Amino acid sequence: MGHRVCVIGAGIGGLMAGAMLAKEGYEVKVIEKATTVGGSAGSYVRKGHTFPTGATIAFGLEEQGLLDTLFKELDMKIPFELQTHPMDVVLEDRKISLYQDRVAWTKELEQVFHERKEDVLAFWHKLERIGEAVFGVIATGVSLPIQRVYDLGKL
Repeated sequence: MGHRVCVIGAGIGGLMAGAMLAKEGYEVKVIEKATTVGGSAGSYVRKGHTFPTGATIAFGLEEQGLLDTLFKELDMKIPFELQTHPMDVVLEDRKISLYQDRVAWTKELEQVFHERKEDVLAFWHKLERIGEAVFGVIATGVSLPIQRVYDLGKL
C-alpha cells in the first residue's frame, strides 16, 4: 500500500509541497476552495481587467531565488523571462516602479521619495539585511518552530 497525502490549499506553498511529495513517491491530492490556484500569488478581475496579486509575481525566479531553488529540486524546467521592471505600485500621491536591478531600484527610491530619501534608503537597507537573515535560515532546511535540539545545530 502506497502513502497518500492530502494538501489543503493550492497556493504556491501547497502546490510546491504537493510536487515535492509526489517526487518522493507519495500519491498527492491538492484541495482548493477557490475557483483558481495560486493563493496570494493569484489574481483578481475588476471591470474586465485581470490584476496579479502578491509580491511573488515579481520575485523568486532569479538565480538562487526561492522558486528557482524549488524548481531545481523538483527537476522542473519551466520557461520564464525575468522582467527588469516587473511592476509599478500606485500610491495616492505617487507611483513607484519596482526594478530587479539594485542600482535602478535605489535610484527609483531616491527619486520617488526625494523628500526623505535617506530615511527610505536606510529602511530599505534594513529590510535587505532582514531578508538575507531569513534566507539564511531557510537555506538550513530547518522546519520552524524548532522542535528538536538537533535542529539548533543546523541553524
